[in-house]
Amino acid sequence: MPLLAAVLPVAVAALGNEAGVRLLGDTVHLLGNPASGNAVRALTSVRGLSQVLASVGTQLWYLTVVTFGLAGLAGAEAVTRVCRRGGDAARWTLGMALLTTVGVAVGAEVVLAGVPDRVPDAIYARYVQVFAPFWLLVGVGLLFGAAYRPLLRRVGVTVLLLVVGGTLIRLRLDHAEARGARLRWGGFSAPDLMALTDGWRQMRPLVGSAIGVAGCLLLVLVLAIRRPAARTGLLAVVLAALVVVNVATMQVITQRLIRPLAAAGTPVPSVTGLGVRAPERVAASIGVPYQLRFNLSHQVTWTEVPWFRDRPPADGGGGLRPLGRRLGRRAVRLRPAGRRPAAAVGRVAASVTIPQ
Repeated sequence: MPLLAAVLPVAVAALGNEAGVRLLGDTVHLLGNPASGNAVRALTSVRGLSQVLASVGTQLWYLTVVTFGLAGLAGAEAVTRVCRRGGDAARWTLGMALLTTVGVAVGAEVVLAGVPDRVPDAIYARYVQVFAPFWLLVGVGLLFGAAYRPLLRRVGVTVLLLVVGGTLIRLRLDHAEARGARLRWGGFSAPDLMALTDGWRQMRPLVGSAIGVAGCLLLVLVLAIRRPAARTGLLAVVLAALVVVNVATMQVITQRLIRPLAAAGTPVPSVTGLGVRAPERVAASIGVPYQLRFNLSHQVTWTEVPWFRDRPPADGGGGLRPLGRRLGRRAVRLRPAGRRPAAAVGRVAASVTIPQ
């Protein structure tokens, strides 16, 4: 029942999206191309539905791994409480959280299915990621408030899901690679999972499952201690270690992922460095990589940055000149930060309209 309640709004939204795509036609673009009707096919075809279910399962597995099994404990507790009769506040809170988490996981995949010519992702966890702190806190609460035997059963379910999930994800990755359609894995996928598993170049689901299982076994050993004071003290130490690991993971992500991506996606030279000021208008060529075009707009805060294919757009308010009029009439080529000018991309990276 919770799964149906989570999927039903997504299905209605997919139908509304399909109607909007058909009514608006070419006026709505995704990454420069007209939106497709793949969102409905993702829920009505066997292949599309299997892709959605695989993606949802991978995202829930991811939440369990990055919380070292605590989200699994919390999820198992939530399912147990929802299936019970009664109307206590904890049941409704956990039920709503479970519904929202699954709904967002399904919705993320259905939305991505509407992107034209999209390469399927191994995991796209940036939306469901927001629920990790909630399930982590619920799991911590269970450690201090639940009885030992029920908690042990929750741990057993979590370990089983981790092992089965990691194995199925590995098989899915291998199957896609054998067909020559390798699933996409990158900085937008799951950066925290990358750092925890050292999977900067490829997804490592078995390593992720091993990390989650190790976390669960550690909790079992601590909870098996009979003396309440000693058990509480060790749990506090484990939670402090969890905080330290998360802080260290954030630092690793910053050094290995965020800073290199920022350097690679920053247009150089900057617009202001070339003397462009408001109200001059800037246009970018689609020959420049999307990330550079997108980040160029961050430098031009006073107007939109239109894209052009071959020639810069005409403007009735003044003559259109190459970006950086102080450099003469040469075309200016923007390049990623940290690279030599020889690595410049695009014939005409950007141009500026100088009002008369």
